Order: sequence, then C-alpha cells, then structure tokens
Amino acid sequence: MIIYKKLSDNRRIELQNKLANSNNLLDFYHSNLVQKITKFELFKEICNFKKSNPEDDFEKYNIKIPFCDINKITYVKTIELEILQSLVGIIYKININNKNQEDLFSESCKAVLKAMPYYIRPDIKFSTYFYNCIKNHLKCYFRKIKNNECDLYQEMILDKNHVYSGNRNHYPMIKLVRKNYDDEIIEKINKIDFSKLEKCVLEGFLDSKNKLGINSLAKKLINPKTNKPYTRSAISDAWKSVKSKIKKLAA
Repeated sequence: MIIYKKLSDNRRIELQNKLANSNNLLDFYHSNLVQKITKFELFKEICNFKKSNPEDDFEKYNIKIPFCDINKITYVKTIELEILQSLVGIIYKININNKNQEDLFSESCKAVLKAMPYYIRPDIKFSTYFYNCIKNHLKCYFRKIKNNECDLYQEMILDKNHVYSGNRNHYPMIKLVRKNYDDEIIEKINKIDFSKLEKCVLEGFLDSKNKLGINSLAKKLINPKTNKPYTRSAISDAWKSVKSKIKKLAA
C-alpha cells in the first residue's frame, strides 16, 4: 500500500526538474532510434540492461548510450516512489465514486509509471500532468472492460444438443466459444452456484433468438413473489454477477 506524502513546493520543483532532465536525455536517444518502439519500452530496456550491466554502454537499435547517460536516465527509478506517494490524494479523488477502488488504485499507479518517461516540461506541475495521464489511462481501462464484457456476451451460446426441460433447477448447458474449451469446462460451468434470479436472467438471454439487450430480456422475467417484472437494476446486477462467475471460471 502506498501512503500519501506531501511534497513541499521546493522539493516538487526539484523533482520536476530532475525528472524532466532525465527524460529529455531519454527523448534524445529515442529520437535516433531506427526501430520504432515507445519511449516507455526503451526506458524499460535500459533499466533492465543496467541491472545486469551497471558499468557498460547500452548498444541496441542502432544507438549507443554511454553508462554515464544510462545513470542519468535511470535516475527516474530512484524518485518514482516519492512521486507516486505525492499523487495518492489525486488518485483517490479521481476514483472516489468507484466501487472497485483497489483495482483502480493499482491501474492509476500503472498510469503514473508509464507516463513518467514522457514528462519533459518542468514548468508543468505533477498534479496537472499526471492527473490527465491517469484519467486517460482509466478511460482506456474501462473501455477494455466494456469490450471484454461484450465479447463474453457474444461468446455464450446454447448447446444445440440440450433439450430444456422447463425446470429452473436444470438450466441450459453453456459453452464458451474459445479455442481450447472442452467437456470438463462445460461441466464446471453447469455446476456454478447461480441464484434463482441469475438462472432466470441467463436463461432469458439464452432463449432469445436475436441480439436483444439484457434490458429487453428483463421485460419477460417475472418475480414469482410479486408476479411483476423485476426492476431493471435487479436484472442488471444479476447479469453482471452471471458474467463475473463465468469469467472467473474461464480465467
């Protein structure tokens, strides 16, 4: 767990200058690369090279970086924790309304570390620069999650050989359409402990012959206790739970 530590204005300015100086040197070598790789990838390679070759020059991608410059470039590693600690407050501020704060905190820290080699203007405050980097990273992160959920939605199909009995305790067999699925996986899926509502939602989806959204399917599902349709939020929560349980099994 990273604990927040406030930077004094003098220390912040000092770190901004040091980080920018290191990255401007990295930027110079990166601009001379023949092979196209990102600055972050080059930075990682240089850091890994230094671990096993602390006094050697780096020669790769048609460039040569003397070990004295390598030390200047990798100096970033000695101050990255201090920078991360100073940004903890910003990270929590960005993620304050999200339920999965632990996962998002980790993703936010990744965003900071990936963005560090690109900081080359010491006149821009850390709070401004990394705030935007974290926000952009999380947008991509949420988009990826959404795409994965859509993929999962499309990957679930009804086993054509199964005859549905109408008994809610014997819901249809599911297949995950992947390259390496087998009967053992299918058997495990059938043993997942779905709640009654989750089973109804899953069956409603599987019984649908078209690509209706879950909200459209929800209109057909009746709560046996009230004889009225379930609320949209109840159906949505149940559907998320179904996908989560299947994804955990497939992981």
